[in-house]
Amino acid sequence: MCRSNVFENLERDVLERADMKVLFCFWGFSVNTLLKYVFRVFNLVNARWSSHISSVISKVNKRLDTLRNFSRKLDRQSLEKLYKSHIRPLLEYNDVIWDNCSASEAEAREKAQLTAARIITGAKRRTQRELLYKDLDWQKLEERRNIHKLNMLHKIINNLAPQSLQELLTLKTAERHTYPVRTNDLLTVPKTKATSFQNSFFPSATQLWNNLPIEHRRIKDHDLFKEAMKPKQNPPPPYYSMGKRQDQILL
Repeated sequence: MCRSNVFENLERDVLERADMKVLFCFWGFSVNTLLKYVFRVFNLVNARWSSHISSVISKVNKRLDTLRNFSRKLDRQSLEKLYKSHIRPLLEYNDVIWDNCSASEAEAREKAQLTAARIITGAKRRTQRELLYKDLDWQKLEERRNIHKLNMLHKIINNLAPQSLQELLTLKTAERHTYPVRTNDLLTVPKTKATSFQNSFFPSATQLWNNLPIEHRRIKDHDLFKEAMKPKQNPPPPYYSMGKRQDQILL
């Protein structure tokens, strides 16, 4: 049965049951709202993020237009704050979940951040992204997603996440063997066949975790772990945001 037929049958069954309507109203949901979320679940089952990412990029582009309108009126520091507070959260919302999207979809989000970098710095379109990120002391979105996944996995390992997530965690090497080995504190990477599953949260985050230095893996306090995951900062000189906006633009 195709996805649309499943959705239509579910809609008919729900609308025919008065007790379900009462239950949804008690929860504060309308039937149409619930069905909208159910339809999204069917999209997730098929492991397709194209519609979700297209929707996010559309929202981001509108905010980038607003940022562009302010590019000649606000200084560089103010523009960067606007991006980090109003645009980047859209690009990174729930990124630990959708990080198994296609390379083209991930690149679409990266290009959105590059557009913001060019607006803030005033750089030309062909400016290399490495130079832009170095000038702003920014990370690629992919690097930030990896850090977010490690932070989430640290919560799961140290019982700071819901039990349902802890049950999905793979065993450590020490829990699979009765004898000591050098990899006792490493997690078992789930076996995968499909690329989409290999790039999903638990397989990819487990590999990132096993590649961490041993002193980082043994940190129990979550705040200390998050601090250890932060990259070394090299902020731009303060005079980059001084003077007239025209003087702050890269030539």
